[in-house]
Amino acid sequence: MEQKQSIREMVVESLGVKAAPIRRQRLVDSMVEEALDKQNAVLLKAHTAIEEQEGLVKSLSNPDVRNFSAPDSPPSTSFSEKRVGELKKAKERLVKLIAAFDRAMDQGDFKELGNLLNQGGPAKGTDGQ
Repeated sequence: MEQKQSIREMVVESLGVKAAPIRRQRLVDSMVEEALDKQNAVLLKAHTAIEEQEGLVKSLSNPDVRNFSAPDSPPSTSFSEKRVGELKKAKERLVKLIAAFDRAMDQGDFKELGNLLNQGGPAKGTDGQ
């Protein structure tokens, strides 16, 4: 008569060589999950940076110079040369952030996004270059 293995013996046997592929897959799954968590944190930070940059572009899109020609007439508005430069740089940074965000999301390429985020937030009209 054949003796049945105990549950304990079956567990010990299963945790031996038979479990190697399972261990490998679980390790890979854990490492992938950890990497995805890190990437997600970068994407969240980037999303916040994009929103802040959009706010900066919006605020810089308002004319900063008012000219009064007559006492009862409304003032005419225009942009100073400085404001035009700040607006241009803010828009360029926004375009770069969005492109880098999309590349990270779609292709998993986080290099440029990381570089842009390390340059800081929406510094008034600068992109750190």
